[in-house]
Amino acid sequence: MRRNILSATGTLFLVLFLQSLAWGLVKTGPIDFTLEPILSADWVCYIHDQDLYIRGVQSQPIKIRDSKKAGASITSPQLIVSGDIVFLLWIEKGAGETKMHCRISRDRGKTFEPVQFLETGKGLASARAVIDTKGRICCIGLSQSEKTPFSLHLSLDHGKTFKKHTLTEDSAMTIYNLTPVTTDTMIYLFYSGISEGEKAIGVVPFDLSSGEFQRNTILQETEEGVSFQEAFQVKNQPAIIYKTSRNQIYALEGQAKISGEWRKFTIQETKGLDVARLDSYVWDDGRILAVFSAEDRGKYKQRIYAASSEDSGSSWQVQRIDSKQFDNTRSWLPRIAVDGNNVAVVWEDSRDIRSGIRMKISSDRGKTWYEKDIPVSEGKYYAFRPRISSVKKTLNIAWQQYRDDERRTADIVIQSLQWDKALKMARQKEKPVDIEKKARLLRERVNAYWKGMVKKDHKVTYSIHDPFYRVRVPYDSYVVHRGPMVYKAYNIENVRIQGNEATVKVKVNYEVPKLIVLGRETSIPLTEVVTEDMYLFIDGTWHRKFVDAMSGGSSIDY
Repeated sequence: MRRNILSATGTLFLVLFLQSLAWGLVKTGPIDFTLEPILSADWVCYIHDQDLYIRGVQSQPIKIRDSKKAGASITSPQLIVSGDIVFLLWIEKGAGETKMHCRISRDRGKTFEPVQFLETGKGLASARAVIDTKGRICCIGLSQSEKTPFSLHLSLDHGKTFKKHTLTEDSAMTIYNLTPVTTDTMIYLFYSGISEGEKAIGVVPFDLSSGEFQRNTILQETEEGVSFQEAFQVKNQPAIIYKTSRNQIYALEGQAKISGEWRKFTIQETKGLDVARLDSYVWDDGRILAVFSAEDRGKYKQRIYAASSEDSGSSWQVQRIDSKQFDNTRSWLPRIAVDGNNVAVVWEDSRDIRSGIRMKISSDRGKTWYEKDIPVSEGKYYAFRPRISSVKKTLNIAWQQYRDDERRTADIVIQSLQWDKALKMARQKEKPVDIEKKARLLRERVNAYWKGMVKKDHKVTYSIHDPFYRVRVPYDSYVVHRGPMVYKAYNIENVRIQGNEATVKVKVNYEVPKLIVLGRETSIPLTEVVTEDMYLFIDGTWHRKFVDAMSGGSSIDY
C-alpha cells in the first residue's frame, strides 16, 4: 500500500531520475548552518568546525582560514568566482579587535595566494565584495560607527594590491544593509538604514576614475524601514528593488537611474503581500526578471512568483509559478540561474512536510513556465536554503540538509545537472496523485491510532506520531506523560485532505475513574467530545501531528 501511494505521487521516481542524470553530487559537512550557502559558479564556501573552507563540485575541500591559528571567529564570508579568479573575503572577530581579510586564487582554485590583511577596527560588523567585468575587485567593510559607516578597498590590478577609501559623514549614518553595484565608471553603494535622522534607502556613488565618494543621496524615506533589498544594473545603469511598508501594508518598490535621474517605481501586484526573498537577472537588452516568495496572510502561505519588466522597472508583469494545490504549505526563498533564454528557479518547498528543494524551468526568459515543479533533493532529508548557478551549460545547485529529523546537524549538498536534461525533465508529464488510495490509508491510520488509544497500546499510538516528535521525545517519556483518560469508543466524523496535510474530526467517549485535584480525589464520568487532529503524509504514510496541548506548538514548521 505505501509503495503504491508513493509511486502515485511520482516523488520517488523523479528524485531517482534526477540523481541518475546528475554528473555531480557532493556532500560536505557538518557545517555552520546559521549561514546561508555561499555559491558562486561551481564553487561553494562554508564554515566547518569554525574554520573557513571552499570546495568545487569536482574538487576536494580546501581550508582557506584556520580560526585557531587566527585566534578569532570567522564571520560574514563572501565568495566570487570570475573567470580564473576565485576570491574570498571575510571578517575575523578576536579579542579586542576585528579584522577584514581576503584570499585569492588565479588558477581556478588550483593554488591560493597567502591571506591578505585589509583593515582592522572595533566597529567592523560585516563585509561585501564585488568583481566587475574588467576584473576590478572591490571589498567593502560595514562599520557600526555612525561617522565612518563603511570603508572601500579597491584593486585595479586583479587583487594584487588594494587601496583603502573611507566614507566619512558629517551627520550620523547607520547602515543595516549594503549592496554594491558596478558600472563602467562607478560603484553604487546602495544602503538601507538611518540617514540624517530618518529611516531611508539611499545610495553613495564611488567614482572609479577619481577614487572619490560622491554625495550621499537619499532615494526614499521609509517610515517602517526596509526588510531587504536587491540591486543590479540595467544597460550599465544602477537599479534597486526593496521591500518596505506603510501603515503595516507591505510593498515592493524600487529606484532606477534613467537619463541621469533617479526614478521611483512600484510593483503594484505586490501591495499587501509579505515578500520574504527576491533574486533577479538582467539580460543585455534590459529585460529584468525577478523571482520572489510572498504570502497573503490568512489566505495562503509563502508562494513563488516571477515579475518581469522591459522598461527598466517602470512597469511589471507578475505571475505565480508554483502550484496552488499546496497553498497550505510553505514555498519560499527562491534563487535564479540563467543560460541564454533558459531560466531555472529553485526554492525551499514544504509540500512533502519535510522541507525539500524544488525547481521550475522556463525556456523563453520567464515569459512562460513548464508546468512541472521538479524535485531536486531527496525526500527523506530536510533540505533548505537553496542556491543555484549556471556554468558552461550546467546547473549547479547547493543547499543545506539536516542529517536526520532531529535537525541539529547539517551538511552542504552540491548537485550538478546538464541544462538539456533539466529541460527534458521539465517537459515530462507529472503523474496524478491517487486521492482515493491516499484517503483510504488515512482512515486506516486514524483507526489504528484510536484503537490503540482505546486498548492503551502506547507502542502503536507512539509509532503513528510524526517522526519530528518521536526523534525528540523517547518512547518512555511519551508513556509517562499519558493522561488519566480512559477511552471507551470513537467515531471518525469528518476527513479533509489538502496536499500532504489532513484535518480529521473524531468523536471520542472517555472517562477518568480517579483524579487527584488539590489533594482531593475526584472523577470524570463518561464524556463525549469532538477532537480535531492534523495528519501529515510523510515517507509514504500518514502520521498524527503531535501538538502540545498547553502551547499549541509542534516539532515541525511547514
